Amino acid sequence: MELRWERWGEVMAQLEQLPARRGKGWRLLVQLVPGGVPEPLRGTLWQELSGATADAAAAAAYARLLGQRSAADEQIRKDMPRTLPQHDLFRERSGRGQASLFNVVRAYALHDPEVGYCQGIANVAATLLLVNSMDEQSAFATLARLMAAPPYALRQQYVPGMPMLGCRLWQLERLLATHRPRLAAHLARLGVLPTTFASEWFLTLFAYNWPTAWVARVWDLFLVHGAVAIFATALAICAVAESECAAAAAGGWDFERTVGLLRHGIASRCADGGSTAEHLLTTSAALISAIGGQKALAKLEREYNQQQQLAQQQAPAGAGAGASGGDGAEDVPVFVRRRRAERELRQAEQRKRELLRHNAAMRAELAEAQATLPVVRAQVAELRRKLDAQEAVGCAGTDDGLRALSATTEQMADGARDRLEAVTLGEASSAVAVGVEVTALPSQRLAPPTPPRPPRP
Repeated sequence: MELRWERWGEVMAQLEQLPARRGKGWRLLVQLVPGGVPEPLRGTLWQELSGATADAAAAAAYARLLGQRSAADEQIRKDMPRTLPQHDLFRERSGRGQASLFNVVRAYALHDPEVGYCQGIANVAATLLLVNSMDEQSAFATLARLMAAPPYALRQQYVPGMPMLGCRLWQLERLLATHRPRLAAHLARLGVLPTTFASEWFLTLFAYNWPTAWVARVWDLFLVHGAVAIFATALAICAVAESECAAAAAGGWDFERTVGLLRHGIASRCADGGSTAEHLLTTSAALISAIGGQKALAKLEREYNQQQQLAQQQAPAGAGAGASGGDGAEDVPVFVRRRRAERELRQAEQRKRELLRHNAAMRAELAEAQATLPVVRAQVAELRRKLDAQEAVGCAGTDDGLRALSATTEQMADGARDRLEAVTLGEASSAVAVGVEVTALPSQRLAPPTPPRPPRP
């Protein structure tokens, strides 16, 4: 431990040279950072690496913007209770933590009107305030540098249309095919795209639902290596998931269960800071060089841009407007349209399950009605027999009561018959609706329901 602190002391002694990313202090930092930056040094080191310490303009901008109103104020206030609510600092509504976070996020929305406000930015700002106990001005300056300065350049993930997010998800898909081909094949069979589980990884840098201590370690790598550290962490998570997904393929894991594992399952295992959390961090550090660093990402980005340009050139003039009905859908990035289509598919699947449950309930009602009708008919027959017997012996005094009871029972029989007809018709309508939705969904989703048996006469 003493040696470790001595080596970190050497790094901090050359703190001002670290943004240049060269020299003895930088090389020592690269060696030490996989083990995590000591908590007392983290805030200072992050600000220095991002360039926030030397950015006097950002500090001046915060002082100028603080207290000004923005068009996004109402939405920012709505999102404050939803941003890292599990932490004491942000748990109290309108408390000190939420107030500081609101100030930083609103100041950035004013500082960069093109980006304005995006909920992912709130998670990034909250992590800066939480992990490093930064004051508002330092958090704002660091956020501004992470958004604009290479090798971070988060800003293009949040501008309208989110062009860089689309690129990031495409890059991850390519990296999965290269480094985790078995998992990539499993996800392809289920129709699981990176948009369904990785968007929040890039937009919040894992701050959304991963343990804060683990997120701080990931950010240590990110501040040193840039965006490639986020890809390395994503691949490390996928590596942990690969064995489970591959084994589950034979057992029939579906879309929802696989996405749940990637989005929440593995994150929950890191909550106690145990072996899974440490394994992910160790694997992430090793994968940074395996990916090929920022140069590999730059090459993939060029390929993505070339594909986008080619697609635009090959699209017939006016085809987008005709397909979109003039609502501007042709300007929506492909990954956004994919995400919408996946959401609509999940909603259709949910509707199909609801129809199947409704169908089963109606079958149960049908069986109950079929069982009740013979009993009611027997009661009617018995009452008619008694009434006939009374009329034969001339017991007029009891006629009115028996006739009233007979009429009531006849009504019960009629009601049972009406219920039987309604249930039968309802079941038929439900079966038709289920059949329509089943034919509209991929075959690997839920199987179509068994057609209902016709009621016995």
